Parts: sequence; C-alpha cells; structure tokens
Amino acid sequence: MTNQPNTIETKAELLYGKKDNQIVHISEVDSGLECDCFCPACNSPLIARKGTIRTHHFAHHQGTDSQACVETALHLFAKQVLMEHKKVRLPEDQLSAEAIDHHGKKHLKTLLINAEKIEFTNVDAEVFRAGYRSDITAYPYENQNLDIEICVSHKVDLDKQEKAQRSHACMMEIDLSALEKDLSQKQIIQAVLYDAPRHWISNPLHRALEKQLQAEVEKLVFEANEEQPQKIESAPLTPKKPDNHMLLGFKVGHGYSPRYQKNFELCKLYTSRQVVSTSTRNLTCSHSGGFELEEFDLDENCIGKLEHLSFPIEVKLIMGSKLHGRKFVPVVLDLKTM
Repeated sequence: MTNQPNTIETKAELLYGKKDNQIVHISEVDSGLECDCFCPACNSPLIARKGTIRTHHFAHHQGTDSQACVETALHLFAKQVLMEHKKVRLPEDQLSAEAIDHHGKKHLKTLLINAEKIEFTNVDAEVFRAGYRSDITAYPYENQNLDIEICVSHKVDLDKQEKAQRSHACMMEIDLSALEKDLSQKQIIQAVLYDAPRHWISNPLHRALEKQLQAEVEKLVFEANEEQPQKIESAPLTPKKPDNHMLLGFKVGHGYSPRYQKNFELCKLYTSRQVVSTSTRNLTCSHSGGFELEEFDLDENCIGKLEHLSFPIEVKLIMGSKLHGRKFVPVVLDLKTM
C-alpha cells in the first residue's frame, strides 16, 4: 500500500459554509439546519454537525459531500482572509547571473531577496485584465498592484503565467495543497497570510534586477578578457607532502540505472596518483610511468568548498567511511587546501 501525499484527501471534512454571502467556519454557527448555511461550491443547504464523537463539520442536507466542495470552500475562505486582513508575506527570491570568460573562469553574482510582510491599501477579487482573471488583486502601493493566486488543488497554468509575464504583472501564488484537513480557523488564517509555501509567478522588478546582475557579470568577463593572459606553469601532479593528494576535480549528479532498475546518486572526488607498477595474478607489469586517476566517494557537505577551487590543487583529505551494501567503503568527509 503506497503512502498518500499530505494534501486535502477525499475524506476531508467540509469546515466552511456560506452564510449571508460570507464564508464562515463551523465553529461560528449553530448546530443542525439552524446554521442557515449553504455550500460555497454547489449552493446546497448544509447541516452543521457538532456532535461529541466526530470533528465538527458541515454536511449536505441532501445529496453527497464531495472533494470539490471542500476544495472550493477552502479556496473561497483563503480569498476572504486576504480581503479582510489586507496583508500577506511575500515570497523570497534568489536571483543569479553567470558567464564564462575566455580563460575558462566562471563569474557569478547572486542576490537573495528576503521574504517581506506587506499591507494593502485596498484589495479586489476576480479582477479581469490582460486576458486573465486573478483570485485577488491587492494594492500595496500607489499605482502598483499585486495579483495573488490561491492553489488548493490546481496550480497556476502555463497560459496564465505567460499572460502575466507578457503584461509585466506582479503575481505570486500561495500553495495550500499540503494543509492538514483538521486545522483550526486560526491556523488556516496564519497559513494563508504567512506560513504556507509561496512563490513568484511573475515579478518585473526582480527580472530587472536580474538583468542588472547579468550586466555586472558581463562587465567582469569583459575586463577579464582584456587582461593579458599570464603564462601558467603546469601544476605538478605529485603533492609536496606525502600524506596529501593532488585534487583533479569532482562530479555530483543523479540518474537511473536500467540494470538495477532504481535511481542512484553520484558524488565522486578524483585525485592523481603515481601509476601502480605492482604485478598481479592476472597482470605482469613490465613498464610503467606517470600518473593515473584515483576515485573516492565524497560527502555532499564538501561540495560548497569544492566549487570555489581551481584544479589541480594540493589538498589534505579527511577520510571516514560509510556503509555501502554490506560493507564499509572509504569516503572523503572534508578537505583542507595547502
């Protein structure tokens, strides 16, 4: 039996109804038909079931409760929360630009834009413009608007994304698909305003900053290309200290093995060593010389340190071991440059 994702499941209870054109929580109404509520999705009369055994919830007075009604109710309640509270936490964003000069050196610039809490001066629902209709349109600053999309079961489709980007609209999406079904009203409000995952669909200001980063990187590349290349002597492949290694490079990735029919991850470190000239049972070595490749498993914590090195370079390897199958194999836990 496979585990189901942590989303609103088919058995999720209907916790929100519509009363006097407002979305209300089950805790806010009287029990039974006296709640005077209707389904936000199909507009059928609801019964407020507030017994002592099951979690309090709404049920359709006639007909069958459905997943679509639960999702629609949460979607409408989330929109109502934004319209009533007039504030939200914006997504963070990681901007980057890179280019490689004629010498093969990569130049990189990054900018982290932290999440920010903002308030609106005004807010509208279902605003239609530029060929699409947004769930919520907020107006945090003068002459500036922010489209907010609510995802309960369906993310913003590609067509709406492209229309928002073409019209230079500022659009974000709040993802409520993983909310637990039995959260309280207060917890859902907190999730909508601040805690639920959120990301940018379109942000013209950030794209402008990204272009600025790219221009700065290209300037660095231009300056590097204008420099006269210095004569670089080949680095020796024999370390100065006998306990050190000459590090040649590393490789990190993942893939799928048709042979073993499973996914795998690759994290390897490559060093040089003098060619082994010892004969074996299957090989008689008559001549040898130079260097050969030596391969080690690599702990992922080392990747950040390796990305900033130029190869080859003399290093001291800090070794450990890890269980691979039924045996322990050596692994590089850390390294120190000389």
